[in-house]
Amino acid sequence: MTDFVVDAMQDTTQCAIKPAEVVGLSVANQACFALALLSPLEPLIPLKRVVECQCKLRLDAE
Repeated sequence: MTDFVVDAMQDTTQCAIKPAEVVGLSVANQACFALALLSPLEPLIPLKRVVECQCKLRLDAE
């Protein structure tokens, strides 16, 4: 393939992928998202159990 074709394919691919990488949030949603990152909730008991089981399975596999 020529450089022109390769460049055109790369440009088209990047234009198609880029919107999927960016999530647009309102100012209020940005604040909620930032707060959730800075102050995450404590994991629920069922999630903690799953993590414990996974850890045990990994140790047993080794």
